[in-house]
Amino acid sequence: MNARFWLAGGLIVMLASGSWPAMPSVDAASWVPPPFTTLRAGAFNTLTHQLPINVVFVGYEENDGPRDIKRQDFLAELSATSCTRKRAPAAYGLNAPTGLCFHFDYNIVFADQAFEDALFARLAGLAKAGPRTLYQDQYNEGSVFSHRSINGPDPPLFLGS
Repeated sequence: MNARFWLAGGLIVMLASGSWPAMPSVDAASWVPPPFTTLRAGAFNTLTHQLPINVVFVGYEENDGPRDIKRQDFLAELSATSCTRKRAPAAYGLNAPTGLCFHFDYNIVFADQAFEDALFARLAGLAKAGPRTLYQDQYNEGSVFSHRSINGPDPPLFLGS
């Protein structure tokens, strides 16, 4: 109650003393609204957005070895931009953009050994033994990836069944 009294009293004193910031007077006839920079009536406009993306490698190192990640090779495979489009017209081969484009800014991070150790220790603690799934059994039997070879030029061509 006291805080409200002092706040209200202080506001009244400000108004009475004229210390309230003066608002500029504007003639309604000469007032022009600020220009719209995003939407334009009757025109298609594309909105672009810079989108930061963090890629964190856990259990991998940045090197040139056969099981390591080469940063430049990885970045070369990623899209620099993407523009969204309506899905239904695209199914009929029509290009129907929505007017939203993203420019991707990738940040590549390689987790340090302490983080990797903590993460995998936590995952091991959360894991529970369970029966194999049908897909795992089929994979182990080799029936998921059975191949047939066709006589042809070297190297032989393999087709999945």
